[in-house]
Amino acid sequence: MSAMRHFRVRNWEKFQHYKNRNPPWIKLHTSLLENYEFGNLQDASKLLAMCIWLLAARSDNKIPADPDWIKSKCNLKTKPDLAPLFDGGFIEWIQELPLPEQDASNVLADGKQSATSERETETETEREQKGANAPTFDPSSIPGLNPEAWALWVEHRAKIKKPIRPHAYRDAAEELAKLGELQLATVKRSRANGWQGLFPEKPAKSQEAPKRTGAFPR
Repeated sequence: MSAMRHFRVRNWEKFQHYKNRNPPWIKLHTSLLENYEFGNLQDASKLLAMCIWLLAARSDNKIPADPDWIKSKCNLKTKPDLAPLFDGGFIEWIQELPLPEQDASNVLADGKQSATSERETETETEREQKGANAPTFDPSSIPGLNPEAWALWVEHRAKIKKPIRPHAYRDAAEELAKLGELQLATVKRSRANGWQGLFPEKPAKSQEAPKRTGAFPR
């Protein structure tokens, strides 16, 4: 019988500070409402994320990858699909032992914990290749979008290993277009600082890196 795997909320310790373990509450920032990646999640995934944060607080951020256990603890009607949270970088595996790379959607959505050969498992690289074969996105279809800024933004997100998913291209492009004349400067600013989000420079404001949104950094 294979050992139970565990996952954790990414960068949890930076936003949840407690003197004692198993706290009765968690910190949930209102700025989560402006978090782009969180906003792109389906409603069910948003609710699941909050349940996972509660479990992280109770388990010292070491959560068993057992769909039935999570379903019971969170009082869910169906087995949880954690794949969107893995894909979005909200949660990550805890590598307790050297294990072959496994696809989160296969392991958790289907509720299977049995060993799977590497040939049968869709890896992150394969998912990216599928994305590369998706229909080409036409930046000119977005009014006011700066093509140069868009190309640099897509390249930067890929470089920091947070690529924009093909299905989210339009939303991301529209978000960039809203910056108007500040598009290129904002993208260059994020590239220089290694930021995942777009933070236009405001007049007479500090140049410090902006506070991350959400209950934990993305």
